[in-house]
Amino acid sequence: MLDALSHSTFATARQKQPPCSKAIDLDVYTSFVRRLLAPRDITVDDDTVATLHRLTRGNTYALQRTFNEAYTILDDGERCTPDNVATALQNVIAGKEPMFRAMVGEVPDKHKGLLIAVATEGEAQCIFSSKFVKEHKLSTPGATQHSANHLMRHGLITRRADTYSLNDVFLELWLRLNYTTFTLRKALTQ
Repeated sequence: MLDALSHSTFATARQKQPPCSKAIDLDVYTSFVRRLLAPRDITVDDDTVATLHRLTRGNTYALQRTFNEAYTILDDGERCTPDNVATALQNVIAGKEPMFRAMVGEVPDKHKGLLIAVATEGEAQCIFSSKFVKEHKLSTPGATQHSANHLMRHGLITRRADTYSLNDVFLELWLRLNYTTFTLRKALTQ
């Protein structure tokens, strides 16, 4: 399926994905986002920025895209709250949903389970262990290794040392929203 679709939605979408970036320092980003919001007298608490930073693992593109969306939905002088950030994040994800549905629809079922498992973990370790395989109801460690190679080859997951994660934070969150009990509001208000 996925291999045969050279001009697929997946191939097009993958080309448009921003490259993985190193996590931006929380203090640096907090200062930056405050300067971004200041001209409209919009304020944001340290905890709100820190929670989104944690949720996105400091991914600069995800942080910036979310706060740009928050900027558009807030009124002058308003305080940017976790609820505002959840709404902004939901808007960003909703805008990408058709692409995500098409991408995930092209992933063979035998690999989809691992994609969802890695998204659920955020940063998954020991994915070939019997414990991980059993916990996520995957087939076998060998089949999981085959799936990991397939997903890496197609740019959906990446491996740094022994840690696997999705390349696209928004896709990760979309998968968690659609395949688990995860909610943005709960994640941003804990």
